Amino acid sequence: MTGPLAILIGLSLAVAIVIFFVNLDRVRQERLAFSDDILMPLPAQRRASRAELRHAVDRVMAPIADILSDRNRRRGKRTLAEELAMAGFQLTSSEFLLLQSVLCAGLAVVGLWRFGFGPAFLLLGLAGFMGPLIYLHSRQGRRQREFNSQLGNTLTLLSNALKTGYSLGQAIDIIATKAAPPVSDEFARVVTSINLGTSIEDALSALVKRVDSPDLDFVVVAVLLHRKLGGNLAEILDNIGETIRERLRSKREMNVMTAHARASSSLISFLPVVLAVIMYSLTPAYFRPMLTNPLGWILIGIAGGLVVFGNMIMRRLAAVDA
Repeated sequence: MTGPLAILIGLSLAVAIVIFFVNLDRVRQERLAFSDDILMPLPAQRRASRAELRHAVDRVMAPIADILSDRNRRRGKRTLAEELAMAGFQLTSSEFLLLQSVLCAGLAVVGLWRFGFGPAFLLLGLAGFMGPLIYLHSRQGRRQREFNSQLGNTLTLLSNALKTGYSLGQAIDIIATKAAPPVSDEFARVVTSINLGTSIEDALSALVKRVDSPDLDFVVVAVLLHRKLGGNLAEILDNIGETIRERLRSKREMNVMTAHARASSSLISFLPVVLAVIMYSLTPAYFRPMLTNPLGWILIGIAGGLVVFGNMIMRRLAAVDA
């Protein structure tokens, strides 16, 4: 099998696997968005086949997921299931580990066919393993930013519901139905937990742990203190919401002021890659030793690591903690 054909087959398999798991996650989210009485029941044969597939995945990957979860709990870290919940994924830990394993093996095989057993083989395998984790953390950050940006208006809606005479549980239900995602998704989980018998205090505490937002933590503390000591909760939520909106407004203004520094860091980071591509396009013979010699791959790895490290430092210097 020729090198280009092997790469094409490997990349096609990797893309197909990613599309499968993304669509699986999307289908589960769409099913959860509707009530059970609206959903048409699946034929028994389809339900059985899907259950058998998930059972087969769990039978292979669940022991590994359990070991990793126990290790993270002992270290005081979040489990993989909690990380997936923070990102809004509906995949199980076993399915995510299977995705990592298949991508790692697939890209490693592509590297073995194309470049032989060497640095490229290891780098592609590592990329396949780390890619889902990087995307997971990226989606967590994006989801947290979206949640924080909607929290001020959510508190206003919650306060207005309390002012009209609704109880706290009913007001949370209104948030779950009227707010936009991801706020509505997270509060829908709170409503589900309450309906299953969990107390409001425990359901809100689980929400704080799942979202990991300092602003939300502040809100939940205020709600829990109100339930113990009493007071005007609607007024408290109005004050907190106004404070959050003012802080976000200040943060947006400071982000505008530091936009030049962040753009410069991205430009400087991509410049070596662009120059390498131009050099390889203009004089392939001059640049080819970097790709055919193991020492060249080592130098590329070191240079890439230094570029990433420099980019992180520049972005940290331009970051705004508000």
